[in-house]
Amino acid sequence: MTVDSFTTGRRYPMLMISDVDAPVQQNMTSGNTIVVETFTDFPNTYQVEICDHKFWDVNQQCPAYDLYHVVDPNDPTKVVSLAPNAEFGEHVGMDRGTRFDVYASTKRVYTFLDDQPYGCVDLPTAGVPSGPVTVTYGDVLYHSGVDKLFAYTAKYMQTETRHHYDNLGFKSGVAAPSWDDNRLPCVAHFIP
Repeated sequence: MTVDSFTTGRRYPMLMISDVDAPVQQNMTSGNTIVVETFTDFPNTYQVEICDHKFWDVNQQCPAYDLYHVVDPNDPTKVVSLAPNAEFGEHVGMDRGTRFDVYASTKRVYTFLDDQPYGCVDLPTAGVPSGPVTVTYGDVLYHSGVDKLFAYTAKYMQTETRHHYDNLGFKSGVAAPSWDDNRLPCVAHFIP
């Protein structure tokens, strides 16, 4: 998808891949869903969440993987560096489209940001969608009256949001993308 993905901790675009029928949000406890979203105030993040028969809500998000940091493989609570991917906040804004590509299987999720590799996730053995899936594109805005915004957005968009989606699409049976595991190793642990 391509979207002008102005992001704060209270407004952001998202994509859901789920093995439940639409409307996905109301049926999430009946199956498994991968949530790919932007999130948080600066530095914004691009993250993958796994909802294993779990309802997702703005203050009840599913376990997420950290694609922003590199952690010690023996101690996922210990950050050793920043991941060698693009600074996400430099790719988002109200006046430009950001391209998000997601390659998902039952074993891995690969994320791309503006056609460049961003992050990879090794999925758990249970709790991920399999078989036919539904792809949903969404837009979150909640309790925006307290959102920390710049002057223009605070004046004109404090209690509203605007995301323009383009190039929405999905395809089944696509081969995994080429990936440099040495440069961007796949993350296997949820954020502690």
